[in-house]
Amino acid sequence: MPPSSLAELKAAKLAELRELRQEADQRERERAASIDVFGLLRFTPNPGPQTRFLSLPDENIDVLYGGAVGGSKSTSLLFYTLRACMRFPGLQAFWFRRSFPELEHSVLRLLARYGYAKALGCTWRADTHELRFPSGSALTFSHAKNVQEASAFLSAEINLLLIDERTTLLPDVVDMLYTRVRSGQADVPCLGVRSATNPGEIGHSRVLAEFVEATGHGEFEILDANQRRRIFVQARAMDTPQLGEEYVRNLAGLPEKLRKAYLEGDWTVFAGQVFSEWRYDRHVMQAFTLPESWVRYQGVDWGHRNPWCALTAAVDEDGRVYFFRELYGTGIGETEQATSILAAEAGEPVAVRYADDAMWAMRGEQKTLAAVFAEN
Repeated sequence: MPPSSLAELKAAKLAELRELRQEADQRERERAASIDVFGLLRFTPNPGPQTRFLSLPDENIDVLYGGAVGGSKSTSLLFYTLRACMRFPGLQAFWFRRSFPELEHSVLRLLARYGYAKALGCTWRADTHELRFPSGSALTFSHAKNVQEASAFLSAEINLLLIDERTTLLPDVVDMLYTRVRSGQADVPCLGVRSATNPGEIGHSRVLAEFVEATGHGEFEILDANQRRRIFVQARAMDTPQLGEEYVRNLAGLPEKLRKAYLEGDWTVFAGQVFSEWRYDRHVMQAFTLPESWVRYQGVDWGHRNPWCALTAAVDEDGRVYFFRELYGTGIGETEQATSILAAEAGEPVAVRYADDAMWAMRGEQKTLAAVFAEN
């Protein structure tokens, strides 16, 4: 047989082998996707938020499951990840907490409780803290308490990023981990980020602004700068009936701020809060058109390096007060503050404006802040 014919025969055989391998891989993906992960591990999701979290699509999205302690947040993260790693062969998932002892005391104990997923055919590597799946997927447990530790993952390809107790991590650490979320393989999807956390700690304000408030406390979704869907799922202790009455009583006996955060999942609790009776579900209402007859009032607190704020409220016929506009920021002068207030009002009449009496104090030979506001 001529050499050219041998080469053609070899190429044909290689093409046939590649096709067979692709068919085998497809059958394996279909088999893995059909496995009842929850059933094999004898796990039944609780109705409500946990079921909603676990029912979200396997897409490149950014989901935060947060609120009260005992809301089964870490359990939800773990079972979502186990299922994803079975559904998508070759998936590289990384689970982060602030320190390794925190991993040992939480998710690693939880994983041990479910036999390190041996019922799924998984293998636990204690030396590398990796859970290996028969499909070739891997779940790696890691820690990053500062940017230096996070930078060790700059070359990593993270198809699914898990961040447990997110508010305990520095925001800069979270940002660096986000840069690793990608997939360089056409047959391995990028599933984005799944996080869980309680209110409080160093990352509280960031999470509150970017997930809780930005989504109307979970009432709607938003798109982040990368056009990734951002979703917030609120957790409450009463969503987990397995906790029992004694656990709930213990939470109910905590000091007020901790009780509101840990039992009720209240995100508005923070040091220095004046109105401790504040509740989002009680004091925030759906938007509506204010009647023109309601009298408008405004309060102004000037600031430059520290934030300045202008709050506008309307009073109905029964004396109820509705705060409906807030301007807030730093780094701009009194003239720009005054003009921005007028621009936001767009001709809307305000009956009376109140301000901090410090705005009438003279500053050397300059005008008072109140005079500048009055001129504008």
